[in-house]
Amino acid sequence: MKKTIQFSLLFVFFAIPSFINSVTAQDATKDLAALTKRFEDACNKKHVKVIKEMFTKDAVRINPDGQTETGNDAIAAAYEELFQNKLTVTIKQEKVAAENGSTVSTGTYHATGSTQSGETIDSKGSFIHTVVKENGQWKISKQVLNSL
Repeated sequence: MKKTIQFSLLFVFFAIPSFINSVTAQDATKDLAALTKRFEDACNKKHVKVIKEMFTKDAVRINPDGQTETGNDAIAAAYEELFQNKLTVTIKQEKVAAENGSTVSTGTYHATGSTQSGETIDSKGSFIHTVVKENGQWKISKQVLNSL
């Protein structure tokens, strides 16, 4: 009987952290899905200020062509330039994972529309967002965009 109680306590001791980590991962997935939706909405409404606030001050953005912007001011300026075009953006989060002390959200994007000169835009790609919690809010600290 004593061994059964000890085993039960040991099981609970190890099972509870696994359950808490699972709940935390589910919460992060839900929170980051909301962040992704907010980002998509900000792109489609061309809300540069909202996008800027979604990045940490020292965030890094790496574009499909390898060009890099550093800092949320530079990232916001890049999006402002992009928004000179007529665009509709669809973003889909596919996976959230904790890796090496960071939380990473991955998925795909599809931008359609036209440039100011009338050229067609049809760009598909994938994204990797490394995110951190800052003052209780998830923010993107690194955004890597790849063409598909």
